[in-house]
Amino acid sequence: MLHRVMIKTTPLHDVAGRVDYISNPDRQEQLVYADEACADLGFWKDLSAYCQKSAPGKRAREGRELIIPLPNEFSKEIPPEDIANAFRSLLEQETGTRWAIALHWNKTKQSYHLHAVGSENPEVRENDVTPESVKPRKPLKLSLIHISEPTRQEAIS
Repeated sequence: MLHRVMIKTTPLHDVAGRVDYISNPDRQEQLVYADEACADLGFWKDLSAYCQKSAPGKRAREGRELIIPLPNEFSKEIPPEDIANAFRSLLEQETGTRWAIALHWNKTKQSYHLHAVGSENPEVRENDVTPESVKPRKPLKLSLIHISEPTRQEAIS
């Protein structure tokens, strides 16, 4: 069955802080899973410094966050690593930039959801990128992302 979902998207001006917030078990009561990109705070801090340098005197947009509601049944039927890997692959393929993924419950454990924090710039650390060398990125087509509930057989395999 196909579900339409509302995806909240927010521009970020402190991407390193937000990645720490969504993935830190001391700051998130109901953290289910945080991927390895969340652990690489050095990358996100480098990205933040790069963005601030490329927009002197302005509040630079360093990235964006997507909050994606998931069917609650996914928490029992699909391992969180598989959900995170699927979304990360899709987002990185569509944007060509890096994404950090964390899965949470809300405080009352009634809403299972995914946080995806993504860079809006190329990976500075590996490519020695300068502000002048940045090319415009492909826009993210959020309308193409659909979540379908797995059949029991798909959830098992």
